[in-house]
Amino acid sequence: MADPDERRAEFAIVVRSDLKGKGLGVILFRKLVDYFRARGTGSLTGDALAENVGVQKLVRRFGGTVQPGNEAGTVALVVPLHGNSS
Repeated sequence: MADPDERRAEFAIVVRSDLKGKGLGVILFRKLVDYFRARGTGSLTGDALAENVGVQKLVRRFGGTVQPGNEAGTVALVVPLHGNSS
């Protein structure tokens, strides 16, 4: 979901437990990155549980950052879309 001025879009990815670790998250996230980059969106943002190291690795793989979240036990995820391709 993108904000009206295309500066940011919020993302969420859910992969069924028995399909985790097979690269599906990478494929889905690459499609999101490509789509929003083509629209001119500045960044993708999201929140996750701090224990979800899989999504943290995914975000870092695409040049993003992981910071402490606003709520205890969460992290804030940001992937800039200008110039980064994975």
